[in-house]
Amino acid sequence: MLKNYVKIALRNVQRYKGFSLINVIGLALSMAVCLLIILFIRDQKSYDNFHTDGDRMYRIYADYKAPSNRDNRLYAYSPVPLAEILRTETPGIESVIQIRQGFTANVNHRGNSLRLYGFYAEPSFFDFFSFDLTRGNARTALTTPNSVVISTETATRFFGEADPLGQVLTLDEQGDFTITGVLAPQTHPTHLPLDAITSMATLTPASQTHANQADWTWGIAHNYTYVLLEEGATPEMLEARLPGIIKQHFKPLEHSVLHTLRVQAISDINLATFKGNELGLVLPNFVAYFLLGLASVLMLVACFNYMNLTVARALKRAREVGVRKVVGARRSQIVFQFLVETLLVTFLSLALALVLLEWLLPAFNSLWLISFSKTAISVDFAGDAGLYLVLFGFTGFIALAAGLYPAFYLSRFQPATVVKGQSALRRRSGLTIRRGLTVTQLALSLIFMISTMLLYRQSAFMLKADYGFEAEHVINVNLQGVPYDVFRTAAVASPSVAAVSATSYLPGSGTREGIWLGREGMDKPIKGYEYAIDEHLIDNLGLTLLAGRNFSMDFSTDEDRAVILNETALRDLDLGAPREAIGRTITVDDQTEAEVIGVVADFQSNVIVLDVSPVALTYTPDHFFYANVRIHPGDSERALADLEAIWKTFNRPQSLDWGLYTVQLRNSPEMLIFGDFLRIIGLIAGLAIFIACLGLLAMATYSAQIRTKEVGIRKVMGAGVWNVTLLLSREFMALLLVAVVLAVPLAWLLNNAWLEQFANRIDFGAGTLAAGVAAVAVLALVTTCSQTIRAALVNPVESLRYE
Repeated sequence: MLKNYVKIALRNVQRYKGFSLINVIGLALSMAVCLLIILFIRDQKSYDNFHTDGDRMYRIYADYKAPSNRDNRLYAYSPVPLAEILRTETPGIESVIQIRQGFTANVNHRGNSLRLYGFYAEPSFFDFFSFDLTRGNARTALTTPNSVVISTETATRFFGEADPLGQVLTLDEQGDFTITGVLAPQTHPTHLPLDAITSMATLTPASQTHANQADWTWGIAHNYTYVLLEEGATPEMLEARLPGIIKQHFKPLEHSVLHTLRVQAISDINLATFKGNELGLVLPNFVAYFLLGLASVLMLVACFNYMNLTVARALKRAREVGVRKVVGARRSQIVFQFLVETLLVTFLSLALALVLLEWLLPAFNSLWLISFSKTAISVDFAGDAGLYLVLFGFTGFIALAAGLYPAFYLSRFQPATVVKGQSALRRRSGLTIRRGLTVTQLALSLIFMISTMLLYRQSAFMLKADYGFEAEHVINVNLQGVPYDVFRTAAVASPSVAAVSATSYLPGSGTREGIWLGREGMDKPIKGYEYAIDEHLIDNLGLTLLAGRNFSMDFSTDEDRAVILNETALRDLDLGAPREAIGRTITVDDQTEAEVIGVVADFQSNVIVLDVSPVALTYTPDHFFYANVRIHPGDSERALADLEAIWKTFNRPQSLDWGLYTVQLRNSPEMLIFGDFLRIIGLIAGLAIFIACLGLLAMATYSAQIRTKEVGIRKVMGAGVWNVTLLLSREFMALLLVAVVLAVPLAWLLNNAWLEQFANRIDFGAGTLAAGVAAVAVLALVTTCSQTIRAALVNPVESLRYE
């Protein structure tokens, strides 16, 4: 029986080639995107599921009110003393391991330079986690100070095929480290950054002693605690004991309150609720929800399209259904027949989708967020048996979602109704459902069109936004330990250099140092951000000094005892007008008193998507990490050559680390992530609109089929091609109007919701709505008119002979 169903399905696919091709293309496009997202999320869900005792491994994280925040937040870290408390006071725990963040440095060895990102770990690290070493002893690799285990990639980079064990690496500002192990190539994803792991014993004895003093907040922002529960113990049992531990050992301190400690399975760290200060790069769950939501909408549009196309040919399948029932076929058999046809079309779509997937994968892996987080995905048909389960399961689900309604609809035709002809079928044709599907498709397409237009407009706006300072023709040089005054003396001597200034962080790039600002009489301090600058930065970057003076070498009190505020800080501190604030005393971080010597106009200290924050400019030469080199327009090549030559005179092992300020602003992580979302939504929008047009094509074809005789009669009675075209198109324009009425308010609400997250944003006016509606309307008209005009041009004689 099944063989017979497959034969009939193949014949129908061949017989209705046009409809079958449209079905396959529509489903394949959406399936390719959905498979890409499913494979990505499947890969993300596989993080840390390979550890031997992974089902008993948990991380403890904190719900913590940090001094830098007004309220509590979730953080991935936990207090330093917690590990020892759990070892000695808490039953049900087999082992505890502590990891400390902060082992990050530039490594230079035999002309090779590399920045390592790693952590400090206790000697039992390799007993706890299931990471293998290709060289070295796992039990002793992390026992002695200044011992380091490196990844295979790092070992190959520095030593090639030579044995790296016992070799010494020199780390900037951290000294020499002896290689005691090499990690095996990591074939399973993990949230831990495995470039380099050094021993906890490397930390100075003073720092380890200080961690156990009464100030439990010391080091909390860099400390992570993992536990292995005993057999039979549950995370709920451990979590129930944590409030008592907090009450006894971690009493609230000024500006620091540990609200709760929570237990999280190690395999659930990735794709979980967002937490601050993660040890490695993890993907928050809202990203997965967002991608799945987009994929679901696109798949829904494709399934609607399949339903419309299938039902549109119902008239041609009606006699087939009637004959089958006359000869004794049950409705369940007919339903199964149509489901087999849908399954066949879906598997053909899967074949095309896999071809499209090979094209989509490189584009997806090239997204900045994917390449930066090293989460590129690949399809391994030979070595991943679970992949086939995903493919076949997904295909079966889509076949049911797309085919159930058409199967039950087509199987309900009765032989008596079929004999009565098209008029009887038209009364039973379920137009309301199909019209509803078409309206939904058009509405979703319209929302996607408007959203994509807004995303492109917002992107263009941010690229051209005014940061409040002059970044053009500025090269930022990372001083990497070179004294700023020495570098400046050499750089200003270059004829291609116009000016040089210094700063601790680059305004507008997203990196900055948080501080608390207050004044006498204030109930609570305000959160601000500090930039250490020299006396040349205000002029070099074109900041506007509204009142007071700049820093000057003529005033010895300027260092650490003077501050220049921006307008926002002035307003939040309630210091009055700029002139009134000069000479006032404020507190920095609740302890240091500083005199306000100047006020500058607001500028964008953070990335452009956020609002202007309170800023305090200080003169702290020890924190001059970057030099801002302004070059003469057109002299960039000569300036870079001069800077390279100057850098070589310092005999530094690192190469010159520089960047054009305008490029650095454009390539901030937030801007690059926004660009990724723009490309993803743009692709989804284009596919959704294309598939919706296929749905309109189905409706236009269906309308032309059921009204063939009517068109012939009207033409015989004198109706022209234009009149007939308007008649056949009227229904589609009505559906489009309904879609506009439904979609425009939704598009307004949805897009305003995400636009409100941007401090610097475009205006969402009626023009964008009108442009989106016009674009979709033009596409709809072109699609439907291609069929209505064709029907209107048919000879009336042929139309009247149709039945």
